[in-house]
Amino acid sequence: MGAMGRWAFKLENNAAQFTNPRKDCWNWYRSESFPWFRWNNPPCPCSLWQAFFDPWYTSGWNLQWYGFKEPHIPGTRWTFQSRWPSWSGSGVRCYYNNWGSLVMGRHEKVLPTPWDQPAFWHWSWWRGWYRTYSWTGRDSWLSEKRQRYQEGELDPFDNCCMKSNSREFCRYYVEKRPNDFCFHYRPPFIAALFGDPHLTTLDGVSYTFNGLGDFVILQGNNTNGTYLMMQGRTQRAGPSQNLPATNFVLLAAKEDDGLTVEWKLNGTNDTTLWLNGTEFNVTEDQIVVNNMVLWRSKPSYVTVSFPSGASVNVTAQVGALQFTISLPSSFHNKTQGLLGLFNENQKDDFTSRNGTIIPFNGDEPPREKTLYSDFGLTWEVLENESIMPHSTRKIRNTFQPMFMDDVINKASPAQLERGTNLCGNETSCLFDFLTTNDTEVGKATLNAKNQMEETKSSLNAYAPNITGEHELQSPINNEFTTTYVTDGENVTFSLDTNSTEINITASGLLTWHPTSVERTFAIVLATNGKATGQLALSLVVCGCMNNGTCDYEHESALETGDSNSTFKVASCNCTQGYTGSNCSDDFDSCMDNPCFPGVNCTDFKAPLSGFNCSSCPPGLVGNGSKCFDDDNCRNNPCEHNCYDMYANYNCSCNSGYIVSASDNHKCEGRQLLLLMVLMAHCIFKRYD
Repeated sequence: MGAMGRWAFKLENNAAQFTNPRKDCWNWYRSESFPWFRWNNPPCPCSLWQAFFDPWYTSGWNLQWYGFKEPHIPGTRWTFQSRWPSWSGSGVRCYYNNWGSLVMGRHEKVLPTPWDQPAFWHWSWWRGWYRTYSWTGRDSWLSEKRQRYQEGELDPFDNCCMKSNSREFCRYYVEKRPNDFCFHYRPPFIAALFGDPHLTTLDGVSYTFNGLGDFVILQGNNTNGTYLMMQGRTQRAGPSQNLPATNFVLLAAKEDDGLTVEWKLNGTNDTTLWLNGTEFNVTEDQIVVNNMVLWRSKPSYVTVSFPSGASVNVTAQVGALQFTISLPSSFHNKTQGLLGLFNENQKDDFTSRNGTIIPFNGDEPPREKTLYSDFGLTWEVLENESIMPHSTRKIRNTFQPMFMDDVINKASPAQLERGTNLCGNETSCLFDFLTTNDTEVGKATLNAKNQMEETKSSLNAYAPNITGEHELQSPINNEFTTTYVTDGENVTFSLDTNSTEINITASGLLTWHPTSVERTFAIVLATNGKATGQLALSLVVCGCMNNGTCDYEHESALETGDSNSTFKVASCNCTQGYTGSNCSDDFDSCMDNPCFPGVNCTDFKAPLSGFNCSSCPPGLVGNGSKCFDDDNCRNNPCEHNCYDMYANYNCSCNSGYIVSASDNHKCEGRQLLLLMVLMAHCIFKRYD
């Protein structure tokens, strides 16, 4: 029942099921607590290539596995997200533009990867590894998790930032789901093994170890207490396994009490994966088994990413296994084995099992014979620590390896020339070619070495940080200039823009000469040859005319372009006689009807201001803008009494008198007999 005296009017034409996005955003904002979960998340990688090579991150397309679309951020081409959720279930989503630069990252309270897979893995001796399903459909097991993500992440973003049409409400969302800009990001550290065999430690020292048998490649705990063990098995090189060099043919890794993962050489150029001694078919699709992610990144590459963040990528080339391993910084100062002590100090990388450090000045590694006997052999796998089947411990007793000096002294001048032409200055390639006399082996070693260096270079390539003005303000037909600098060397500047009116030199001098208020977007780019940094500009143009002054504190609605670049038009304070958004219109002083009703209004044309009103209507006095009733009785027009009226007056007579019939200004005397004719009757009246 309505309230008396109150009227309600519908001001929109929405359907009955319409919900107000601002109201929904506000309700969500008030129900959300402070985003403490952000401190559990790692920062976004600073570049696309860092995200690509960092095993902590995976493609943001994973959202589509669960039927969701990625949130739209202008200027984004690639998206990555945390591969594993934090202990609280949160993670980060990272957006990259066309140049591989980080546009922004965003912390998510509910991370959609990896959710429980719709299968259970089992093993039997007659079937091997297989999956069973205990549900009827994907939506049945995803229902609750999908709803949490939809209501906790996607709906708030849509309501607050996409549907609200309000920057203020989008700020409410960002307050509860903070942005990330890769502060304190550290890329993983890469170690590698390839060829006959050549190793690069986690601190970046390259050396050759031709041991035969089973060896501890890496062991150690991370800061969370997770124990990682990686071992490898070598056999003699060559088709007949009779050369004085070795290759790795089996690798094994295990975290805590999890499954033992084995990579086995299959033929000469293929790798198979085994879990707890049983072969497991791995495809290009990522599969989660016991919290490990398994997939073939390329047909001959088998990659396993462990929950600790360690990732091992193994391939086979010309009869030898090659691998790269990446470790997060949580393993810092906690590793041992052939890949050295991971502490960013190369001088203690060659630490034997008993703790003895082989002297190393940081330039050239110790002699191969010293590394072989005093370092490498000490990391032979002990019987009680082996995670590989069928120990080969006794084989080594009959093996005598060759070292680089021996190989060069034994080679003919023709072999040395061929090796130099093939390998250049790369000694690992030269060693493998001379020991096998096979150019394909040398090429495989050279390619593996170069690929590892490219990966390390990409991981450690940081984009230049650009310093300079973020918001540029300029009136039209004015030349605005500013200079940008970076913290790097050999940096070249460029500009991504939709306008020819803004340009930048290679050294960073930007010039903007706007000639209209046409919307313009611009992004300053700085590249050092390895990575590209960006600075999205906020351009504010002023188009005031007729001597109007620019008011940059009050601007038009914000328009957003790629990578958060923005464009706005400044307001104008117009001079006398002008109006409009850019002061181009003559101000019509008569627009608000300033004159009295019925009085003509004449506007003064700009640059004059004001108006003129014609005379007041008859009976009224004033200046035409304000008209008042004149005192019509002021000149005593009546004989007795005068009553002023609007634009007129009325006369009356004192008691005993009446208004004269011939002149309504006058009064006639007492006891007057009037003869009135009314309806054919004569009526006599006496007035006392």
